[in-house]
Amino acid sequence: MLLAWWVLGSNAIIIARYFKPLFPHKKLMGTAFHRDMMVAAVIIEVLAVIGIFWQAGWVFFECSYECTNDDFARKMHMVTGSWATIIAVLQPLVAIIRPSPDSNNAKVLNMEWMQVAAALTA
Repeated sequence: MLLAWWVLGSNAIIIARYFKPLFPHKKLMGTAFHRDMMVAAVIIEVLAVIGIFWQAGWVFFECSYECTNDDFARKMHMVTGSWATIIAVLQPLVAIIRPSPDSNNAKVLNMEWMQVAAALTA
């Protein structure tokens, strides 16, 4: 999970944001690195979440009214982690249906805000 978030995800964002001037003649070179690193990050994250649920016996962490702060923190970590994984899986789907900047539908279906919002939320 740390490899997915800290190494692949953050470096993919930096490549997409700042490395475009390094490849001026190859328009998709930086995009390809970004895409490949983000796909690898999502795959590793999904595998990590599957491993976590497998270790937990395929149930959410449950606690009764007698929860300690540690129990509550464990439950909230599982809930927020599940939401982050769902958003991370939906992120490539939004990128696939997003029209290219040259398209006539780019002005009408400007989904950049949706992709940015999903990335910042996850």
